[in-house]
Amino acid sequence: MSHFKTILLQVVICTYLFPLVCAQLSQPIFSDENIDTRGNKFLSRSVGDLRQPKEREEIDLFACPVNVELSWMTEVSSSVYSTPLITDLFSDGAKEIIVPSFVHYLETLEAADGAVASGWPAFHKSSTHASPLLTDIDYDGVQDISIATYDGEVLFFKDNGEEIPDRLYVPRLSVRKNWFKGLNPDHVDHSHPDVNDPNIGAEAALQDAKLRQARVHGVPAPTPAARKRRSSDVQEGAAKEEADQLAAPEQGPNNSSKTQEKPPEDAKGGSQEPADKGAEPGGGSRDQEPSGGSGADSKAGRRPQEEAEPKQPGQAEDAPKPSGTLPAVAAEEPESGLESGSNSSTTVSQQRRRLLDVTAASAENKAELDPEAEESFDVFKDTGDYEEQHLEPDYMDDGHMHDFPYDDDDYYMPFDDESKRRRWGKDFDDMDDMDDFWDDEDFMEGPHGNSPTHVMVDPHILCTPTIADLDGDGHDEMIISVSYFYDREHYDHSDHKMELGDDIDIANYVASGIVVYELHSRTIKWSQHLDLSTDFTKYRAYIYSSPTVADIDRDGSLEIIVGTSVGFLYVLDSKGEPREGWPVQMGEIQGQPLVADVNGDGFLEIFVGDTRGNSALFNYKGHELWERHVGGIIAQMATAGDINGDGELEIVFGTGSGDIHAVNGKTGQEVPNFPFRTGGRVMAPVLIVKLLEGTRAQHLVVSSFDGLLYMVDGLTGCADTIDVGETSYAMVLADDLNGNGRLDLVLSTMNGNVYRFETAAPYHPMKVWSSEKQGRNNFVARYGIEGVFATTASRVPRDVRGQNVNIRFEIVDNRPPALAPPASPGEEQKSLRGPYSVSVTLQGVGVEEMNMGDQPVIGMVDTYTAPGVYELSIPCPRTRSTATISIEMTDESKVLFTDSFSLSFHMHFYRLLKWMLILPFAMMAAIVLALPSGNEAVLPSYALRTHDA
Repeated sequence: MSHFKTILLQVVICTYLFPLVCAQLSQPIFSDENIDTRGNKFLSRSVGDLRQPKEREEIDLFACPVNVELSWMTEVSSSVYSTPLITDLFSDGAKEIIVPSFVHYLETLEAADGAVASGWPAFHKSSTHASPLLTDIDYDGVQDISIATYDGEVLFFKDNGEEIPDRLYVPRLSVRKNWFKGLNPDHVDHSHPDVNDPNIGAEAALQDAKLRQARVHGVPAPTPAARKRRSSDVQEGAAKEEADQLAAPEQGPNNSSKTQEKPPEDAKGGSQEPADKGAEPGGGSRDQEPSGGSGADSKAGRRPQEEAEPKQPGQAEDAPKPSGTLPAVAAEEPESGLESGSNSSTTVSQQRRRLLDVTAASAENKAELDPEAEESFDVFKDTGDYEEQHLEPDYMDDGHMHDFPYDDDDYYMPFDDESKRRRWGKDFDDMDDMDDFWDDEDFMEGPHGNSPTHVMVDPHILCTPTIADLDGDGHDEMIISVSYFYDREHYDHSDHKMELGDDIDIANYVASGIVVYELHSRTIKWSQHLDLSTDFTKYRAYIYSSPTVADIDRDGSLEIIVGTSVGFLYVLDSKGEPREGWPVQMGEIQGQPLVADVNGDGFLEIFVGDTRGNSALFNYKGHELWERHVGGIIAQMATAGDINGDGELEIVFGTGSGDIHAVNGKTGQEVPNFPFRTGGRVMAPVLIVKLLEGTRAQHLVVSSFDGLLYMVDGLTGCADTIDVGETSYAMVLADDLNGNGRLDLVLSTMNGNVYRFETAAPYHPMKVWSSEKQGRNNFVARYGIEGVFATTASRVPRDVRGQNVNIRFEIVDNRPPALAPPASPGEEQKSLRGPYSVSVTLQGVGVEEMNMGDQPVIGMVDTYTAPGVYELSIPCPRTRSTATISIEMTDESKVLFTDSFSLSFHMHFYRLLKWMLILPFAMMAAIVLALPSGNEAVLPSYALRTHDA
């Protein structure tokens, strides 16, 4: 008997408690009712700033000129959605701009004149939403370019445009096929807590036993879908055929069920059914209702799902945190633009179906129609308007969705440890077989290998990865935010849909997660799945946010901060586990979280904005420091800097309503003369850079959807503009592109154009903003605040000879002092600023060249306790070469600051050889000319012979 009890206990644990280990961090979401918005101030708000942007006539285009002129413009192959990268790719002292075209091409332009670099562009058979990154993936000493693609791969290219065979393949996600069963509008058993319930396993087993007994001994009442199937079974042959033909237009190409249950009524009595089932995101429909979702069986069917999903981690009782992290009924959620228009859209859908019925009847009568007449019925077909009907007004009115061709993402779950790559039945070590996976120029998904109980969901990368040494083992990791979903366009093809099976509704599988790769072994180190949802809810589990890494609690290891479209802001440790106090929930988070010490307390804070117009600042424990509602959607990351010279950091971001906000980092209040209103939506990060000398203010540079490039004075709010006539989602970059000592600006647009503008601002290394993120995690304008740079004498272009080169650099830290509280009374307070770890390395030099020396060292590392000017000596290459000197500094929170410049080594040795050849002849000639001359002098040998005679 005891043995039987032991086996039963093991079965209960494996069945009901094991999913707690494998489940995603948040509760799964099947519909909007699965999110409890009661008490969550962020979710109770919607986009409220519905003011029209300024008209062109209302904008003073040249109020405060900053002397900016167009230098050149170059057109690339397609739209530029992500921010380019400026770097000295060939280590020759000339800058290049690496441009990620949206479709198929990675391009490199010479920064001086915009010409295409030799060997470029590089072709790939996908599209990209990510910016390029630099890393030495093959460890040959030369930096390579990595780019993450939409189809879940990370590609690497050499500096000559050649693709490196090694790739990173994000594996598909294994998801339970019926994970959504039981998630009806009220799926929570309120009689028991979600965690710490001693009867949780036994209660679930008992409920499951009752459910099985009811199915054996009793016949449950038929559901509406069952009654519909039963009535269709008694129809006669001709009538059944006619019914099938009339029902066919309702199903759409990707529907997996021919039955439909009436959706629950909302608070106003309107149907929550989507406007047009054939137009659901993800290519599926909401017709299929999970069994157990209604009637007496629904509660019993819900219990295992409840137990399988853990409570949100780290709910600190003393933290003023927003609620809404546990799934429950949304009692009185305010109506927003996402919900508006449901009744009218349903009416339109019914009208479309009636018109399609007429078309089907005509087909039955076999009426002969010419092609033009047949095409006239296309106006009644599904046009895919579901997305726009369920978006907030600020998205719909200005055509925002047309700028996001891939707005649908899916869910992420644990991968099989034994499959380190996506296995399609091919050997990826044989690169010759890769052509089998492509059809012309389009990426083709391989076989999925779905099981009867699980489906394999495709991975997609919709943002830029981050490269950092998470655990301090000396090897870099690549942290990737992954969205899992079935691409609607791909599975519209009948062959691709057939592969998944007729019972799969692709709109039921949307997820997000984090995958971490070890770059030196190119294998997955760990993965963590975050959210799971369907494509029917407005809390869809996409992830557009790049991961931010920083040591927010100063424990010596890096944390990962990332936001998701469900609205969760996660903080994970270096092993992927959630930190205490996290996540917190806001509205949909699309921009990368900003991490910086914006209030001067010595610790990093986390700022994030959402698409409901909320902005908030949290400390490292997850406690809210301040929040404010700005009205317009915040779709991009924020930046920070002292824009008005008051000695405090301001947080700067743009909104979909056309405003540029600048708020005080300590209080969250707008600084004087802000927000600045533009004539269109601001959908790009804001560059903070000093364009005028003699003033304490810095300028905010950003493009707007009115076609203007704005340069706004941070002190006066006065702006200068350039009429580009194009829109952009990419950040404006700043660097000296031709070495003339002046700062240049780089703008890339959705029309596929790249512009370079010359400014009159003098160049300084700490003014440079060469990528969207400075280093790996710095979002603060460094000039005059914090950073490191090489002195002018060290960075001057020259040819270096000898065995070592001395590099002088300066550490700058003008942040306000921050002191730690004394550990005991009378103890002296310690500064929270510093220490500063600095490394000086050679990049762009091959391993063979460095191994020629007695001590093959490519750099030096040292730690300093205070700002100042220091010097490090590093070995030189032993052969003729050029190299980039890279200086990296991390502060007490492991925020990375960088500076780089290029030098040549032993390149002009022939000048010395020239003198070595000429100098001996010159010396001999000088000696001969110096000898005394006289005609009376007799040669000694001749005189001797005369005397003998």
